[in-house]
Amino acid sequence: ELFHEFKIGVERHLAWEEEVLFPSIECRTGMQAPGPSTLVRSQHRQIREFLEKIFARILNGESAKEAQREVVDLLVLHSREEERVLYPWADLCLCPEEKEEAIEQMKRLPAGKAHR
Repeated sequence: ELFHEFKIGVERHLAWEEEVLFPSIECRTGMQAPGPSTLVRSQHRQIREFLEKIFARILNGESAKEAQREVVDLLVLHSREEERVLYPWADLCLCPEEKEEAIEQMKRLPAGKAHR
């Protein structure tokens, strides 16, 4: 149950970025070519794959220790890159009103919203 709650929280964070933050930044900047959001989306796919792998192993009563270590390593790397690149990019690109609107959209996003 605890892992399921964690998984849902991570998936919600990923959905906030993919469905609200990235489109806001990309619309504001007119960015069509691959940029920081492309790398982050790739990491999101990897994170989802690890979470599904771990969840399946837990449900089957199997050990998920190696997959857990791998997802933790990926989450640490991902977090560093968000803090170093993505969030400063958002701060530079979005005006205060756009930031507020993005936060409001994130609040309205259903907790169980599936990713694209």
